[in-house]
Parts: sequence; structure tokens; C-alpha cells
Amino acid sequence: MDLIPIIVDLADENGLEMSSRTPLGFGFQGKMCIHPKQIGTVNRVFTPGEVEVADAERIVAAFLEAEATGSAAVQLDGKFIDYPILYRAQRVLEKIAAIRAKDERR
Repeated sequence: MDLIPIIVDLADENGLEMSSRTPLGFGFQGKMCIHPKQIGTVNRVFTPGEVEVADAERIVAAFLEAEATGSAAVQLDGKFIDYPILYRAQRVLEKIAAIRAKDERR
């Protein structure tokens, strides 16, 4: 059984969405489409949501503030934030910035 199947049924948007969430959960940044009709669904799944972006902004701000005082780790909402968490949050912000820049060019 394939973990990340290619969806050949172009009418199966639910299956496409579910099969897109699997690689997202593994940390992938995208999924192969076999037809242009699939691009919108896949892009929607891989685009960070408002809550994810807001959390990333808070994480980066809190970490940079702590780092400015000489600390390399901080707690935010009771959760431990260190460099790997910071880097993940920064990638979210870079991704949404690139998406927004592309949308503005359209």
C-alpha cells in the first residue's frame, strides 16, 4: 500500500485532500498533481492557515526577544521553544510571504 497515493480520480477532491495531508504531516512542502484541476486543492492544504501564521509570528517574536537577552530558549504558552521550533516557525513565515508575494503579482 502506498502511503502517499497519486489520485487519478479527478472528481475525488476529498481523497485528494486526504492524500495531501499525509505528506504535510511528514513535513513535506508539496505533493505531485497529475492534472491542473488538482492544484487548487493541494495548494490549499499546503498553505499555512491564519492560526498557524499567527502562532509562527508569536514564536519568532518571543524567541528573538529572549535571544536578545542572552537566552537560547523560551517558554510560550507553557511550551518550550528552542532553535528547531524557531526554524520551523520561520519557514512558515517564509512560505506565507512567498505565497502572498506571488498572489500580489497576479
